Amino acid sequence: MRNLLPPWLQKLHWYQQLSIIAFFAILASWLLQLLTPKPTVKEQFARNFDQTVTKFSRTNFVGRELQVPEKLAVGTLAAGGDDLEELMRPLIERYQLLQLNPSVPVWAGPEYSLSKNVSEHFISLSRNQIPTEQNRLTDEAAISLAQNTLRSLYPQISVFVLPEQTEYFSAGPELAAATSDQAEIVRLIFMPTAGDLPIYSFFRYRPAIEVWVSSAGLEKLVVVPPLLSVTLGQEYASLSVPQALKQIESGVGSIIFAYPEDVVITPRLSEVDRATFSEVFLEYRINPETKAAIPSYRFVGTLTTRAGDSLDAEVITPAIAVK
Repeated sequence: MRNLLPPWLQKLHWYQQLSIIAFFAILASWLLQLLTPKPTVKEQFARNFDQTVTKFSRTNFVGRELQVPEKLAVGTLAAGGDDLEELMRPLIERYQLLQLNPSVPVWAGPEYSLSKNVSEHFISLSRNQIPTEQNRLTDEAAISLAQNTLRSLYPQISVFVLPEQTEYFSAGPELAAATSDQAEIVRLIFMPTAGDLPIYSFFRYRPAIEVWVSSAGLEKLVVVPPLLSVTLGQEYASLSVPQALKQIESGVGSIIFAYPEDVVITPRLSEVDRATFSEVFLEYRINPETKAAIPSYRFVGTLTTRAGDSLDAEVITPAIAVK
């Protein structure tokens, strides 16, 4: 069989030949990645979570507008706390937890138990027994208690509470929903922040940290990595909400969540052509290609297809002009 290797390479030992071939293969792969054009920010925000593209003919906002700074900074992803073991360590130390069976990802202690879900990539700490009698807890007291708990466990992470996602419960053998003025247990949602704005991965809508507190202290803690950290840089003029809607109509808008209201089969997102939004939020979204943190609007409302089907949905678009 003819040897296709160049003469100089044929003179080397086989393991030297393999090393050189592997080096050139890695170099070729690196050059291919370097030369392959990456999507621009505008192109990234033009794709939905299912990789389809939606062309909006009309958008409308009927909610209360945000007070938006005149300028917003673009950031760079500095770190992503994605290691479950690192996130578990302070919990294990503080609450004196022991793993009873090495093959079972559960740690138990005198007051709390911790579980690790590897497949869905999150950890959950729960009090072993919820006290049946609790004092009522105000929003201010609940937020203060939750924030102090998170600061003591994860001092390197800056977090921001999402007040619109707060839920209230009464204590007892089974939790029951309650009003805010009767709450004995409060569930709070926190996200990592940069410049007082929450940070999300591009298509992510699952909360990063879920904290349940009562007058007795921490009841439950759920942490869903990555806990993102961003370094802010250059500032750019911000877009108003009407300007952002025009930007969505121009093709720079990504549907990150959609659920049909009435139909059994979810319509294709490419069939959507109209939107009525009732809420808007300002946040950072991490561009998966460039790792840039882009200040973005997240609109919540109803999308309508050309056939007249409706979907509850969320759409993001940059809060600055992009190329």
